[in-house]
Amino acid sequence: MGGSRSAANTALLLPRRLQLPSGKFALLSDVAARDVPRSEKGDLYSRALSILAAPKVLQLSEVGLLQLTLADFHTLIACLLRAGLLHEPRLPVVCDNCHRMSKVDAASSFEWGPFVDGELSDPELDRPFDWKRQFVFGAARSRCSASVEPRTVADIVPLLSSGAADGRFRIRPSTPFVLSLLGFASKQPKRMHKAFRRMGSRRLGRLSALWFEAHFPARLSGPHLCSCGATTLVRLPQASLLDVLGREFGHEPPALPADFPTLAEFEKIVRAAKRTIFSRHGIASLRLVVDEDVPAVDEGGIPLLGSYTPHGDPLSEPAEIRLYYRSFQHEAGLDPRFPLEAEVFETIEHEVLHHLSFLRGEDPVDEEERFVIAKDRERRIGRKELLRRERSGSRALIALAPLLLVILLAAVLDHFAQGR
Repeated sequence: MGGSRSAANTALLLPRRLQLPSGKFALLSDVAARDVPRSEKGDLYSRALSILAAPKVLQLSEVGLLQLTLADFHTLIACLLRAGLLHEPRLPVVCDNCHRMSKVDAASSFEWGPFVDGELSDPELDRPFDWKRQFVFGAARSRCSASVEPRTVADIVPLLSSGAADGRFRIRPSTPFVLSLLGFASKQPKRMHKAFRRMGSRRLGRLSALWFEAHFPARLSGPHLCSCGATTLVRLPQASLLDVLGREFGHEPPALPADFPTLAEFEKIVRAAKRTIFSRHGIASLRLVVDEDVPAVDEGGIPLLGSYTPHGDPLSEPAEIRLYYRSFQHEAGLDPRFPLEAEVFETIEHEVLHHLSFLRGEDPVDEEERFVIAKDRERRIGRKELLRRERSGSRALIALAPLLLVILLAAVLDHFAQGR
């Protein structure tokens, strides 16, 4: 069926039926979509519209194409990219863990199983956006608040540039016009426009994150596996209407926190927490190391704050807890209110529990972590899609069984022949 996976990094057939984030259902025809003449000219949104508006490609029971929400439209674009009907340049992505840059084709790892099977009920990944949320910015005497309003495909058509040879948005209207089209609204529009022009990179980043959260479902991403083992989720589609503002004002992404403790200061915090925790649990022969190199990752590709090894290197060395300085620094960069000392304390306590469980011959904490990783994989890929892959793998193994038997028999005969 449409949701089953072919070979890695290859295009798939468009699903026949999709549940969209709004709850509406869409019927798609892969055959009709591939019959549409395609051009690489124009922005991604215009090219997607030319395919979806063609006869027999898309059927919607409740609304027309132009009345779809941007979240629904972005979902359809992501599916067209995964099916190879649209293309985006490979995106340079810097790994948050090792800072290595790679060029990524995010569409090749996009999982559409939950959309195909109607499994859009996850409380985190499918949580509806709160349109009442306010973003406060500006100086104290000119402070104002803004919100993001719902937008449909029809609302953003004036920003599209189907004739642009390089696929970029060409319209460069005034700031108020762009903000209103994108759905940024305020009860004090003049003050908002003035404050927006003076906005620093950190505040602009928060505002753009709010816009993306409103119009890009959390499932619209492709995981990129770095050589360090860390997984980075890359938004799909990569191009967005917010790029208009990004180019116009040229803001840089926020940097790592300048006031984060130095390595020596961090080690001092770690030693203080270690004394308290080790004394409470009566621990003596357990080494604790602060690692300033590339952090290790868990089985899900998430960089670790800390890790536990039941023996050192060489094996005669005592068991070891390792805290990763760069992971704490990264978390503090994401959240200015990151409670560093509390997180250090909690991480050491967590790894000590691993140590005590290992000494008892069982580690329920480790089993729970593995279960959480497995459930996270299931919720992103989809339960029914995982079952399809398991069945497909079982069928492949059954099909190979006769060949494996022949190989085994040949090896046994060769062994006896050499024995003679």
